[in-house]
Amino acid sequence: MWSDMIDFWVPKLAAILGFGFLIFIHELGHFLAAKACGVQCDRFYLGFGKAIIKKKWGGTEYGIGWIPLGGYVMMLGQDDDPRKLKEETERAKQKTAPMLANPENNDGDHANDVDENAATSGPVAGGNASGEFDPRSYLAKPVWQRMIIISAGVFMNFVAAIFLGAWAYAHGVNEVSPEIGALRAGGGAWEAGLDVGDRIEQIGDEKINNYKDMNIAVTFGPSGTDGDGHAVSVPVAVSRRGVDGQFRTVVLDVTPRIFPGESRARFGTSSSQTPTIAPLGDVLPGYLPQWQRDFYRDFGGRTITAVDVLESASGTVSDSTVQTTGMKTLETRSIHVYADLAKVFARYPERALRFHFAAEGKQPEAMTVVPPVPMMLPIQKNTDAAMVSQVGPIVRVRKNSAAFQAGLQNGDRIIAMDGEPLGDAILFAQKMRQKAFSENPTVKLTVERAATPNTADAAESNEEKSTTAESASVGETTPVGVAATEVTSASDANPTEVPSDTKEATQTETTTLVNTEEVSVTLEPVERFDAPTIAADPTVVMGDPLSIPQLGVALESIVPEGLTHAQFLLPESVEGMDAATWQTKRAELTEQLNVISFADGVSWPCFVELCQQYFPMGTRAVLEGNRPPSTRIEADLVASTTLFQPNHGVTCMPAITLVQAKSCGEAMRYGVDETVTGAGLVFRVLGNIGKLKKDIGGPIAIFKGANDTAAAGLSPYLIFLVMISANLAVLNILPIPALDGGHLVFLLWEGVTGKRPNESVQVALTMIGIALLMTLMFWAIGLDIARLFGLM
Repeated sequence: MWSDMIDFWVPKLAAILGFGFLIFIHELGHFLAAKACGVQCDRFYLGFGKAIIKKKWGGTEYGIGWIPLGGYVMMLGQDDDPRKLKEETERAKQKTAPMLANPENNDGDHANDVDENAATSGPVAGGNASGEFDPRSYLAKPVWQRMIIISAGVFMNFVAAIFLGAWAYAHGVNEVSPEIGALRAGGGAWEAGLDVGDRIEQIGDEKINNYKDMNIAVTFGPSGTDGDGHAVSVPVAVSRRGVDGQFRTVVLDVTPRIFPGESRARFGTSSSQTPTIAPLGDVLPGYLPQWQRDFYRDFGGRTITAVDVLESASGTVSDSTVQTTGMKTLETRSIHVYADLAKVFARYPERALRFHFAAEGKQPEAMTVVPPVPMMLPIQKNTDAAMVSQVGPIVRVRKNSAAFQAGLQNGDRIIAMDGEPLGDAILFAQKMRQKAFSENPTVKLTVERAATPNTADAAESNEEKSTTAESASVGETTPVGVAATEVTSASDANPTEVPSDTKEATQTETTTLVNTEEVSVTLEPVERFDAPTIAADPTVVMGDPLSIPQLGVALESIVPEGLTHAQFLLPESVEGMDAATWQTKRAELTEQLNVISFADGVSWPCFVELCQQYFPMGTRAVLEGNRPPSTRIEADLVASTTLFQPNHGVTCMPAITLVQAKSCGEAMRYGVDETVTGAGLVFRVLGNIGKLKKDIGGPIAIFKGANDTAAAGLSPYLIFLVMISANLAVLNILPIPALDGGHLVFLLWEGVTGKRPNESVQVALTMIGIALLMTLMFWAIGLDIARLFGLM
């Protein structure tokens, strides 16, 4: 209980203190610079509100406020509040600046509330009748000194960022390799021909050292369309291992695309893993069969060096991890990197595998048999028409694939294979994989596609119907008819939502000619499985299409007719998890997965993958729809007899490298690099604010980020503070009145003209700056709240 409370509260406390420290260090910069320039500082406080403790020393009152959110410095003759500008200017003309009559009443807003008697009685004896400023006031100092005082806060934020970054790298920072571990079907990387195991070296002109660099380059690189409506691509250099084991550089043009339910363009890749088995504690969701718990307990942390593919299939392998003898080995593969293991998984999901592990000082060699792991499907009979997912139109064709070479296009719809109906879409994908590795990998596909009228008569006959019929091409969307050789309305053609930001304008009140063609395709023995990506927050729209790597297409897997949403009824208990832990997890899943809405765009492949990742056996899926009069299907998640999880239920360690400075100089260099990156991100975000408006975070998002990184460990937390400190520095230096940068603009004016800016103009501009900042703040908070309640 106490450990749970500590785990809950410590990250939140660290987040609060971290923010407080960065704001305090900013004010400390102003304070030290002011003292160095001989400016009278009436107060310097750590925190805000009523003082817990205070001490006057050297003409300055030092104190600690009870609200631990930064600090403030109060200088004679300077106030950020434009309403007090005239009052503070008058106070600076007194020979001896009075201290506050009641310091405890400070409200924390850099208050300069002077003694009321002093404020109303004029200058003290010996005062300044000529109107000259007190030599110890901020206003009496030359412009260059005031510029130093104002910019010192920003300078200190940069210094703090550098030292925090150096501390992080001295401790060691985990960096994720830019190697591709998986591809999202229909994404830019998938379409361009990138593959699992490719290591991204350069995107455009930017060198890529880790996955964070890649995300930054993609986020702020080209996306969307050019002036002619064509998708914008970027050259990507990858290091790829050939069949001879040698690495070569390959350059491909990749078009970032926006996936359904997301707000910005991505390549559509996931980071890689290593062939090292994850420890049991790192495997989620935690309810596993006994053999898997034994497997992770016995072999967690061990690295796979080779895999035997066994002749026996699922039904002949005991559900255990002990070595099984008497089974013929069909093939043995050496494992050097995770891509080697992923190929075995994708090629043999239905076969038992024997793993060989590196000795690693434990024993000469260890082997274990891993049986196939059935997929859990919300169906009891695949022939139940209500639960059959139909094969929809092609939404993307992979370049240089079998489909590409055969001339298949976006918008084409496969309706038969070798003269036979396709049946369920997911089972069709499995049939295509099995066919690709057979002795005869050539198939004849019956394809419906939009036809272009090529005679004047055809054009004339359809003119009154406003017929449009264009050939589909890679990167475009064409409405597709549902029946061959018929003229159908585009509204009836079940057009597909394409995961792209380059969709053509929707056609209205038009018709599309549809013809049927026979296309002969020789499938490729591609050893890859493109699993749909399931968001960390499963309530967001997940719309990945279905991938058939051996054909090279991503196609729509249409949700069974009439279904609009699904809910899950979780079992009261599960094997392998104690009752209390499961009830907590059960409540969490029930809240997160209250309703999965197909009507909002959740694809059927994503729904099926969701069943694999989140739920234990015994869960019941309740699927409902609007098929007349209504549809309600309660289907248990059952073990399929034909489909198996391609990873055999094996979770491996992520491909992470610990980067640790070997000297103070190297740590400082890392700190500078991290600070420069963080500062540069601010300008890049501001330059792309229209494109990234849904990704902007306010105080809630920042606090959540601080909380999450603090929970992850010291180094992630320090790197997050580096980013926030650099952000504070850059934002404060922007030439916006009310910020430090605005003060510098006023000082620059004074330095050039020799006169202070007109007080009325200065107050007006400052008020405009405050209004702008408040608008941005409320906008960011609004985005935070919308994300919090799942409204975006």
